[in-house]
Order: sequence, then structure tokens, then C-alpha cells
Amino acid sequence: MKTKKELRKEILQRRDTLHLDKQKINSHKIAEQVCSMEEFQNADKVLLFASYKSEVNTEEIFHTAQTQGKELYFPKVIGKEMDFFRVQEKEDLIEGYRGIWEPEEDEKRKFKPKTGDRIFILMPGAVFDEDGNRIGYGGGYYDKFLQKLKDKMGDGMTEMNHVSIVAVAFDCQIVARGQIESEIHDWRVQYIVTESGIIA
Repeated sequence: MKTKKELRKEILQRRDTLHLDKQKINSHKIAEQVCSMEEFQNADKVLLFASYKSEVNTEEIFHTAQTQGKELYFPKVIGKEMDFFRVQEKEDLIEGYRGIWEPEEDEKRKFKPKTGDRIFILMPGAVFDEDGNRIGYGGGYYDKFLQKLKDKMGDGMTEMNHVSIVAVAFDCQIVARGQIESEIHDWRVQYIVTESGIIA
């Protein structure tokens, strides 16, 4: 079995070789599917990310959420953790950690979930398997954020039932079941949306 590091390197190289036109077409197909999901349509708050390098482009999803009047939040890396801050326009993002576009740290704009919030979290990643296991980019930022969110929302998973955890990826980033070794702190995603469809 390949290590996470080996799999990450192999799949990212594969993703980087996708032609720009193909990335654009497939990103559009993925965005259409994400925006038609019931979980997205019903969400009050959408936690998005700004695409980096050859990641699925999320601009279309951003504009749709904006048009529908949803509250939009983007991640900012702060030390070894990550928090989300409200973004209303694309211009609210500045170049930050590793050259990724991020919001500025602003306590008034910080994501603070409330009871009953319907939250849609869109996640990037390097590799996914058909069971929803994920390999990120090595920092564990999303795993730590999701654990913190669960702790904030109280005991048990009752409030987390209002939280949808969805990943976007190209087909070339999906590996077969059993290829990703899951550890205790790893969070699975509920859905993976690729150009070919939704893996639940």
C-alpha cells in the first residue's frame, strides 16, 4: 500500500497534467452539480475556498451562492490552524499562505456557527477514495477545523446533522476503496463531486 505522501505526489502530478481547457470544462460540470445539490440550495452559510493551481475552479460556485444571498466564508491559515471569515466580494481576498487567496483576519467577520445554521462546507484535497476518505496537502487544517466545529456545536452529532461536508475533485483524483489509510483524526467527506457525478 502506498503511503499518503506517495499517493499525494502521484495524484497531484496527474492532476497537474490536465489541459487547462479540460480543467475549465470539468470545473463547470462540477460547479453545476454542486449548485444543484439540495444541501447547497438549503444552506444559509457556505464555507468555500479559493482555488489554487490546478484545483477545481470554485468561482462559479461563489457567484451562484452570492446570487442566492448566502453568507460566504473563506479559510485563512493562522499558525497551525485555520479559521473562516466572511467574504462578500472577490476583492475581499488577498494573497496569503503559500500564495493562496485568503480573507483578512477580522474578528467581526469570523465564522461563528449558531444553533440551527445550515452549513455547507466545500473542501479541496489531493486524493479521495470512494468511501469519502481524503488526503489533503499535509497540514491537517480541515481535520482540525472540523473537530473544532464539532466541539463548538455541542455534545453528540445532533447539530452536525445540519452540516454538509462536500469535496470537489477531478476524476483523476479518485482512487479505489482501501487505497487510503484512514487515521483516527481524519474526517471523511459525505459527498465527492467530480465531472462524472456525485460519489456519496
